[in-house]
Amino acid sequence: MRGPGYLFWVFHAFVTMSICLARDPIRITGRWLFFSVIAGELEGASGDPHICICHADLRAANFIDDGFRLWLIDWEYGGFGNAWFDVGNMAAISGFERSAEARLLASYLEGEPTEADWRRFDALRCAANLREALWAMVSEQHLALESTTRLTRQSSFRLRKSLRYPYRTLRFRLNSAGRVRCRMPPIMRVKSTVR
Repeated sequence: MRGPGYLFWVFHAFVTMSICLARDPIRITGRWLFFSVIAGELEGASGDPHICICHADLRAANFIDDGFRLWLIDWEYGGFGNAWFDVGNMAAISGFERSAEARLLASYLEGEPTEADWRRFDALRCAANLREALWAMVSEQHLALESTTRLTRQSSFRLRKSLRYPYRTLRFRLNSAGRVRCRMPPIMRVKSTVR
């Protein structure tokens, strides 16, 4: 293999998306500080990455069972990345409830998840939802379609939902470890600019 390898790092993607969103300062004012605080805390809580080849879009539509084998298709976003993000992203885009997340983690780890495993998983699941919400906002800047407006609303809802449970739980865990001293800012609603 020659040349540089591709590495997907969700926290770097936030920087790229923020540059795009900065072109519309009215839309992002008041939210960017909140998003950047969250992103920084999530990156800190995500722990040491397990770098390997990742799919980065593990959703049900990308699995095909032909009766003999299970095929994983649509490697458009595939490359090197953090395996924990792949797992957290799968739970986020699939809308898993906590019991399904517990089964996913136990299967992935081939054993019961530890407190540290849950902290890492919660951080990267929230990061996946934040990425989806920011991506929807970027898409809305370029496509004045009802589908992008709907995507922004859906992504924002999933982000708010993940911030209510896993992110607050994560902050509680970090606070109890003495790592975070600030209070969680109020959850802000992402409003659509497309009419």
